Amino acid sequence: MKKFGLLALLSLIWGSQFLFTAVIAHDASATFIAFGKAILGSIFLTIVTLLMQKGKYRKQWLLYIFIALFEVVLPFIFIAQGQRHVSSGISSVIMALMPVFTLLIMFIATSKKLNLFETLAIILGFIGVVFISWDPNHFDYDSILSLVLLVSATFCFAISLVLMQRLKDPAPLHHMRNVLYIASGMLLILLIIVPHAFTFNFDGGQWVSLIILGIVHSALAYVIYNTLVNLYSPIFASLANYMVPVVGLLLGLIFLHEHLSVNAIIGIVIVFVSLVLSQKQST
Repeated sequence: MKKFGLLALLSLIWGSQFLFTAVIAHDASATFIAFGKAILGSIFLTIVTLLMQKGKYRKQWLLYIFIALFEVVLPFIFIAQGQRHVSSGISSVIMALMPVFTLLIMFIATSKKLNLFETLAIILGFIGVVFISWDPNHFDYDSILSLVLLVSATFCFAISLVLMQRLKDPAPLHHMRNVLYIASGMLLILLIIVPHAFTFNFDGGQWVSLIILGIVHSALAYVIYNTLVNLYSPIFASLANYMVPVVGLLLGLIFLHEHLSVNAIIGIVIVFVSLVLSQKQST
């Protein structure tokens, strides 16, 4: 029962991040939001690792830099900017395609061969995105750019997942803490050199949203995910991908009064089929 409770909690955390991002996306620069999430996440993981039993692990700083770029810096900025013109529910569905995009990246970057189910999953994943995005009444430059940014963020997460497999020693929280340190430094440099990047106009509730995004969604979720992987299995932990879009859609409908077009509903169904196929094995 404990493992299902942790899985449900992880799904709730991952699925709700788009709701909290939607609350602050219009009142701060994407870079500032990304920096806030990264620095708060690094502080939280620092506290967690200090409380853990110390163990030796190999620090791979060059690999950390690339993971920081694709796991934190680029996707955090892309999501914060993309959600300005795309609903939180649709954003959660696009993010749920990460396992499908991971298959594509592994096919391109490695010698992995795709089976029939995996090939169909990739094709259907892209078809699902097309259906979700096809809304003639709101098909303008801003919406197209936002969708491209969200899909790009998903690709970045998939790239980072492949890179993380190269990390040595079973110390994921220490590795991720170091990654967040580097990402915070990168984002701080962007805040300094990019014009108008250090801009925000938050009220009390929005500051709370940013803190929740940093501590809960950028750090605590990683702790729970690695607990599930270590105590049970990566396959079991990956089941959260099926529930994330459901949580994201429901929260968007309930709290932000978002609506779904017929095309979006068809696209969502196609995406779910794609996710199911991506986990199947050829016999």
